[in-house]
Amino acid sequence: MLLGALVILIGGAALYVGLFFDANHYKPQIEAAVAKASGMTLTIGGDLSLKVFPRVHLAVKDIHLSKSKSEILAAQDLEVTPELFPFVLHNKIIIDNVTLLDPRIHVEKSASGRMNFEPTQQAGTAGPYKVTKAGAEEQTEAAPGEIHSIQIKNGDISFADQSKGQNIQVNGLDVNLSNISWNQVDPMKSLTFHGDVDAKSVQLKSKTDVKTASNLKLGLRDDRGLIHLDPTEVGIFGGTINGNAKLDLRGSVPKIELAQTASNIDLDQAAPKMKGKISGTVDADVKLTGSGKDVAALTKTLTGTVLVHSKDIKTQVNVDTVASKLNTLKNLDLTSVASVAGKVMGQQAGIAGGTGNPSQPGSPIRILVADLDVHQGIATTKDVAIATEKTTVAFKGDLNLVDQKYQNFYVATVDDKGCSKQKVEIGGPLDSPKPILGSAGKQIAESYLGSAVGSAESKLGGLFGGNKAQPKSNAPAEKKAGVCDQFYSGSALHTG
Repeated sequence: MLLGALVILIGGAALYVGLFFDANHYKPQIEAAVAKASGMTLTIGGDLSLKVFPRVHLAVKDIHLSKSKSEILAAQDLEVTPELFPFVLHNKIIIDNVTLLDPRIHVEKSASGRMNFEPTQQAGTAGPYKVTKAGAEEQTEAAPGEIHSIQIKNGDISFADQSKGQNIQVNGLDVNLSNISWNQVDPMKSLTFHGDVDAKSVQLKSKTDVKTASNLKLGLRDDRGLIHLDPTEVGIFGGTINGNAKLDLRGSVPKIELAQTASNIDLDQAAPKMKGKISGTVDADVKLTGSGKDVAALTKTLTGTVLVHSKDIKTQVNVDTVASKLNTLKNLDLTSVASVAGKVMGQQAGIAGGTGNPSQPGSPIRILVADLDVHQGIATTKDVAIATEKTTVAFKGDLNLVDQKYQNFYVATVDDKGCSKQKVEIGGPLDSPKPILGSAGKQIAESYLGSAVGSAESKLGGLFGGNKAQPKSNAPAEKKAGVCDQFYSGSALHTG
């Protein structure tokens, strides 16, 4: 009886609202409530309508949300279709559909680390926390809920991190999520949903660089803090990267698993500082796992494999000539040969003995391979080399990704059996590596990979195989005639 009377009462109220209620009269109250709860300013420039037949439907047009005169959100249209009875009878939020059209979202992180949307909590305000008169925070229980679908159409999102001088811009964003649900005890850890995300372009700007990706496509699933991105696909540097990723937020420390394949990455686009000095494409396979609350902690746990390979790369550097003078050249970076073309083949090589000639034709690289094992932030070379028709240059050692140093690392020219002909050991930080001098130190240049190459190019060189450092050890003495120093046995010896 009581339930039936309640249903009749609610139905009568809904009928009255549908026939006589004008929601626009309540825009000032809604705007004031948002300001009180969040400290942000909500402006509804268009109509606000509420319909109850055949079901409850709320539509708001021309929405603007700002704080301190900085706009955080602007949207053409927001539509929400909630179910009334579950909330009234069971305090449960059930929404059939949420649609947001043409949103423009701007998120900013200040130099001090504060986000521009962080609310100003006041006594008695609603939210996951409320502040008591004594000043203590008490957690409030959220209502359990379900949202059957969320759609975001043609959105633009920008994120400016002033602390790092970076800006991320996402354009043409479409989001479709289904079967969203959560419980009242821990809404975030109990959250589940699945769907997909598409974006026309993603741009990352730093103080010195701009990177642009296109046609981003993500399959997205959240299973109570275990987030799956599968499949992932993006166009970048003239090629594509696809694969899958997993982010586990269920424990106290986030964990990540990454499996990605890159195809036809254009070196001219991937390394703008090498523009005009190198041409060709590379492929790569990356499988990594790690855990940590920040990049530094994550790097310490990185474990997996990295494989980069390519054929028929063209460069201005005459690798054959440069490699033949390995023990006498200064500032030579064979791992990123094109980036030092002008310096190595010009003035720097000239200082080292006149082997350089800026107008001399380069040596086409018939194969480049960088096969690395990564364990706890240390990348170890398995098969790392570059080879022309005449010369093979191989790399052996470790790259300490945590300390950013070379570690027991050697570079050598090898014969067709993999025996070293000339060999140099290097150490020091990645952006300014130095040779490790021993008994043959006078014959070895005082800088093998030195200042001619900046940090970015040195790290790219590391990806090609040359990067790592730790305690010093003496460079090996000259080997005796006729004795093979078996340095390399990888694919560059056998691939035609």
